[in-house]
Amino acid sequence: MVPILERVKNMLLSPQSTWDEIKAETTTIGQLFQNYLFILAGIPAVAGFIGWLFNGENFFLSFIWGILHYIFSLVAVWAAAQLLVLLAPNFQCEVKADEAFALYSYSITPLFLVSIFMIIPGISFLLLFGIYGFFLLYVGITKLVAPPIEKTTIFTIAAALIISILYIVGLGLAMNFSGMPDLLP
Repeated sequence: MVPILERVKNMLLSPQSTWDEIKAETTTIGQLFQNYLFILAGIPAVAGFIGWLFNGENFFLSFIWGILHYIFSLVAVWAAAQLLVLLAPNFQCEVKADEAFALYSYSITPLFLVSIFMIIPGISFLLLFGIYGFFLLYVGITKLVAPPIEKTTIFTIAAALIISILYIVGLGLAMNFSGMPDLLP
């Protein structure tokens, strides 16, 4: 597996060739969790924790929010991949679980990276730069799944809705269980 910093850089700057490399790899879900997602999912969790502290929130509640955000982020990516596998036949294509997991793990990279902005209260709106992940998801779907051309856009929209809904639900659960007043610092 490619070192994480190199994979992140390549995914952001040259997604077409990076998805080709990913297609040729035989990376398991466990390897992706261990070597990529466990690390990147820590960025929003730690940045949010620090941002809540800068907002004057309780240390313990902020810490709980960070832990829950981390767990729910990982669960959202895994669950989205499982749902994508089930959804694919409706779009005349087939997705293996490891391909679906790779799609979501790598396409959520921009969101996890820009989450560093949660450290500074009031600039969380910069998370909008994470939208680049939807483009990465589209490119990944064309490379890894290759649905019929007439179904590619709608399949990508469905895939984007799956991860968006699950991630937002995870944020809401983290907020609710930790007792924080807002979704983000």
